[in-house]
Amino acid sequence: MPLHPRTSALLAVAMKGIGVLLFLWILLRLDIRQAVAVLGSVPMPVLFAALGLFPALYLLRSWRWHILSDLAPHRGPFAESVRIYCASLFLGIVTPGKVGEAFKIPALVKKGLSPKLSVLLTILDRMLDMACVGALGIVAVGILFSWLWAFLLTLCTAIALAVMAAISHIGALRRSAAVQHWLHQLPQVTLLTLVSWAVYYLQLLVLAKGFAIAIPIAPFLAIMTITGILSLVPIAPAGLGTREAALLFFFAQYGVEPERTIAFSFSIFVLTIIGSLIGTYFWLRKPYPSPSHAAPAGI
Repeated sequence: MPLHPRTSALLAVAMKGIGVLLFLWILLRLDIRQAVAVLGSVPMPVLFAALGLFPALYLLRSWRWHILSDLAPHRGPFAESVRIYCASLFLGIVTPGKVGEAFKIPALVKKGLSPKLSVLLTILDRMLDMACVGALGIVAVGILFSWLWAFLLTLCTAIALAVMAAISHIGALRRSAAVQHWLHQLPQVTLLTLVSWAVYYLQLLVLAKGFAIAIPIAPFLAIMTITGILSLVPIAPAGLGTREAALLFFFAQYGVEPERTIAFSFSIFVLTIIGSLIGTYFWLRKPYPSPSHAAPAGI
């Protein structure tokens, strides 16, 4: 039985509150003045450089979406794809589990695609990032824990995918226009996905340099990958609280003091919010109906 809309909204807010409460609990156990002092010691050019990489990241993701949405009968200009994707990124940040990214679905429907194809294209777009972060996550497990664990995780993933393929209507999916279009564009969109992740990691390295976090590059990027995956748990806005808890655990093994860790992590949160403001602007313009009004049931 579906939940009442008001109940669903309250549940979403409550889930977001878990991460906020976790973040406040962490703050209570720290020397706040020292954390503020660490923040104040970071050169402003470093923060501006990290912030300045957001447009590049958004343009790469928008370009990928522009290629995938080429299937729509009424394809718009690249600028429109940028507006749609940035608005969906903003909604993804403020909603649990990034479900707000379903904003792209009504946008495709308005362009002339059926709701079914619109949902499938949006899922396929999301799968590119999931596949990339999944592969990187397995490598991160090998770097941080054990390559045996990484191998076992790879084996389990392969088995799970094989089972899913066996029980699903894989033949019907392959005949779908959306899947065929996705497969045809796979080399281009995969390259754009990898480049966008490279920009994201560059952004993190710039911030780490500014905060004087002396962790070797390989384990640092592995830590940030695992932390990013944990931040997807829908209990906090933009990963607030879950990211800090994970970084405290990992960074402590490299001798990074908690106050520096929290200052670094909080800067990621703030910069993410600031970087999403362009998406806020596009969303407030409301060029399309909200996902809850236009998406098929169950999305």
